[in-house]
Amino acid sequence: SSSPVEEKGVLQPVIDWRVMADTKMSWNEVFGNSRPIVLEIGFGKGEFILEQARTHPGKNYVGIELLDSQDEIKSLVDQIRRRSLRNIRLIYNVQAEVAVPQIFRDGEIEEIFIHFPPPFRKPSLFMLRFFWPKERGGNAFAQRLYDVLAPGGGVHIVTDSIPYAGEIIWSFENNINGKVVVKSSA
Repeated sequence: SSSPVEEKGVLQPVIDWRVMADTKMSWNEVFGNSRPIVLEIGFGKGEFILEQARTHPGKNYVGIELLDSQDEIKSLVDQIRRRSLRNIRLIYNVQAEVAVPQIFRDGEIEEIFIHFPPPFRKPSLFMLRFFWPKERGGNAFAQRLYDVLAPGGGVHIVTDSIPYAGEIIWSFENNINGKVVVKSSA
């Protein structure tokens, strides 16, 4: 019997977010267990999600990546297969703001990691930003992340842009009805 993760004995960690959205499957069904779900937005080459999944086998990891570099995805899938990691699923070629509300239920995620989200200062790319400055009224992404977090869950964001860090903190302090205590470290 082959699970949704394996086809002819080969691990298939890449999933189509549209199928998740259409079928309304829970992540417990996808992984075949009820372990805590950890989300990484923007997994890039995958070093972080690989290491996390390897060192925390008691958690399930979902990675979302906008860019669809076939070589990087193939390399990451190969590494997942070599290590037989059954606790990773990858989604790519979609903006997190589009996918997250459609594929995660409220309270479904224990932790969210976003490493170095690009500030996208150019007006033409501004719409790709996760967090907008207050001059633009902020945006709803912080609220969506809060909604999918389990009670007591955490969002970890790393940026080397001081102005962007300020905008991110403002988004969480002002778009979530004061429910989140933001801790920032320089």
